[in-house]
Amino acid sequence: MTLVTLLAFGLSVRQQQAVLSVIGMAGGLGTPFLLDTDQGSLVGLVVYTCLILGGTSAIYWFQGWRSLLWTAFSGSWLIFGIAYSEGISGGGRWVLQSGILYGWLVFWALPVIRDLRWMCNPGQWPDATYTPPDSSYSAPRLRSVHTHLMTVLTPLIVLSLSKLIWPSDQAWGWLTLGAALLYGLATGYLRRWAAGRQLAYTHILVTFSLLEIALILLLDGNLLFLALAVEATVLHFIADRLGERPLAIATHILFGIVGLWLLARLAEPVKGWVVFSPRAITDLSAIALGLAASTTQRRNVAQTYRLFVHLAFLGWLWRELSALPDGNVFVTMAWGFYGVTLLITGLRRDLTGLRIAGLGTLLLVVAKLFLVDLTEVKAIWRILLFLGFGGLFLFLSYYFRALWKPASRRRS
Repeated sequence: MTLVTLLAFGLSVRQQQAVLSVIGMAGGLGTPFLLDTDQGSLVGLVVYTCLILGGTSAIYWFQGWRSLLWTAFSGSWLIFGIAYSEGISGGGRWVLQSGILYGWLVFWALPVIRDLRWMCNPGQWPDATYTPPDSSYSAPRLRSVHTHLMTVLTPLIVLSLSKLIWPSDQAWGWLTLGAALLYGLATGYLRRWAAGRQLAYTHILVTFSLLEIALILLLDGNLLFLALAVEATVLHFIADRLGERPLAIATHILFGIVGLWLLARLAEPVKGWVVFSPRAITDLSAIALGLAASTTQRRNVAQTYRLFVHLAFLGWLWRELSALPDGNVFVTMAWGFYGVTLLITGLRRDLTGLRIAGLGTLLLVVAKLFLVDLTEVKAIWRILLFLGFGGLFLFLSYYFRALWKPASRRRS
């Protein structure tokens, strides 16, 4: 059966027919199972699979047959998965792990290096259908998504199988962090080549994905949430400095996940301390990081970020202060003070966004006074709140023009 596999490989190269190599690969990977006598060894299976992958790698390097590579990709991971399901122990773990790492190199490094060399010297490869690039490009574009897909899928499969063999979250958290660093270094190397920019974008995605997995494995609770928020903020500044749109899109997605998690946390009732509890400080820090990230965005996107930050801060005040005795009173007072601060700052610095946010917050305070506080707050507090905010609104209306410092007036 091995000779038949080698013969199929040889004929495929001689006849330049990819289908023959695919048949040989499928037959070669299936041979151990077709001839199974329940007396085989895990070492023999892994070594045999790696030898088949070695022959496949050589053929793919020179011929570039993607159908052959995908057949090897599917078959080899299936074999490694079956090997694990049959039960392993002792030295068998290291043997299977070695085979998985070999597959990682074959299905990540080989396609990336080959496509990078193809894009640098497209006319020198047997499978090249080269067309000179347009004047708007400095290098030919990658012709398919095959390498991109393998770059994304391979580390995830390797990590999943390896974690099944060695079930330790803490250890794999650090190892995944190291893998993220490795893909980050590969990203930096690919960015040095004009032809490697597309592959660099994919490696950026893999780097962030592995980093997220590492944080999830290493941290939990407030630390995990804060780490994700810090990471998203740092990535925003990096994306702004590099000017890479794919990186910016990935960062927006990450910040969206953090934002949804923040909303879920704000909906949970307060347990224990208020305002100064670890959860309260963590959520407030995440809100501040969102505000910092907005400074790197274009105007429309920045306004969206700041609107979310504004609403999240109002929700944070509601969650923390409503847990106090007569909490509605403190929420109304805090919202009112916050709204007045935004309005006055917006007037003094002629910032339309802050003025609108301040006025909107004060309108929300008025709605809360009539819809909530009028029925749920004690009489003495209702009197003080209505008198206090009534006097505050009179003061603002009287000094509105004096407080407003338009840009034209400041220049004069």
